[in-house]
Amino acid sequence: MKSLTRLSEMGKAMSMNILTPNYWKSFKNDGRLFESLMGDVLKILYPDASFIYTSASWDGGKDHEGVMPLLDAAKAKIWAECKYHHSALPIHEVSMTLLMAYIEAAQQVLILSYSPIKKTFM
Repeated sequence: MKSLTRLSEMGKAMSMNILTPNYWKSFKNDGRLFESLMGDVLKILYPDASFIYTSASWDGGKDHEGVMPLLDAAKAKIWAECKYHHSALPIHEVSMTLLMAYIEAAQQVLILSYSPIKKTFM
């Protein structure tokens, strides 16, 4: 339920005419630019977390890696993978991210995508 609350908060923040349909019409077809934009969105969604932007290659299947403080000095590892495609997103586009997140014990994985997800994805 927390993720729905955060998405609602993001919606309020984005309603300030930042990510309007006209914005997306003029958006360059640039994956790195989309990743940078999603870094700004992550700051809105997770204001208490600290994120780093990973390198373009050999990043272990993530574009942003974050740490969020929890109770009793515990921390949660958050990964975000960004996909900017015009066609539907297939599972093989994020399977490496999911596998590496499992291996490296990420507590939360976010797939931030401009495109819809293929129905066979679920």
